[in-house]
Amino acid sequence: MKYKHLNIEERRQVADLHSKKSTISEIANILKRNKSTISREIKRNSISDNYWPDSADTLSKSRRLRENKIISNSELEVFIWRSLVQKRWSPEQIAGWLKINKQSFGAISHESIYKWIYLPYKMHSGSKLWKYLARHKRKRGIKRNFLSSATMIPNRISIHERPKYIKDKLNFGHWEGDLMSFIKNSQHIIVLHERKTLFIKSLRLKNKQANTVTKALFNLMGKLPLTAKQTLTLDNGGEFTEHEKYKAIGLKSYFCDPYCSWQKGGVENSNGRLRIVLPRHTDVKSFDKKEFEDIILNHNSTPRKRLGWLTPKQAFIKDLEGLI
Repeated sequence: MKYKHLNIEERRQVADLHSKKSTISEIANILKRNKSTISREIKRNSISDNYWPDSADTLSKSRRLRENKIISNSELEVFIWRSLVQKRWSPEQIAGWLKINKQSFGAISHESIYKWIYLPYKMHSGSKLWKYLARHKRKRGIKRNFLSSATMIPNRISIHERPKYIKDKLNFGHWEGDLMSFIKNSQHIIVLHERKTLFIKSLRLKNKQANTVTKALFNLMGKLPLTAKQTLTLDNGGEFTEHEKYKAIGLKSYFCDPYCSWQKGGVENSNGRLRIVLPRHTDVKSFDKKEFEDIILNHNSTPRKRLGWLTPKQAFIKDLEGLI
């Protein structure tokens, strides 16, 4: 059975009943708690044989903080903080890296890192570490939005006609594409995501017109071997209306169902990660070429659980070299 700590209201009840000389059993029955829970509470959180609810609550919380492996190890805490804030690694990536790169402070689970991030004292101190998570929510949980634009694409081929084996993400050279928009839809970048290796390519765009997007796509993909660029899965945005031209560089295009952007979930996930460093109000045109490329490089140099903690760049190069 999982032990659940008493809250402040329950502690006030315990204090009131205890002061009236109620027995442990009587207090447990009234609070509908186990007798051992009440006994442990009074024994561990009393001061000089006196039980005060506010003091008991403070003692309990401070003990829980001391028992937290991250808080009790300053070297580990600094490493996790730097990985999360400076490198923008996720808790899973941090835990995975520690697992295979043995450090003096040992390994820790991603769940423990999440608990540390969401500890009340962290939230109230102004550090707001949850803002550095891919889904930066004040409270744990994901709110999803499945809406996407739908336009008529000439001669579009449905994702349901795409070869079934591509869905397994075991074959190299199958991509997903999307646009990310900034500053009230006035600036845009194209993001191309390779499904097997999680590697991305990206360029800033002058506008989101179809011919601009086609030129950018040719720029990003043109020099790759044909077997490294076999298919491209897209949504129904008007920027992809020239999809038939993509065949010139070996790409066959497939389109998601309207309002089903989750069918190209790989690039959607990449976009979510990029949003951490490129929120919607970002002026992407203010970056010089190297600054923008460094952001993409950082994304491709972050270890991923699905890749056995290789980086997307390592996995992509490995598969690319296998084609030679």
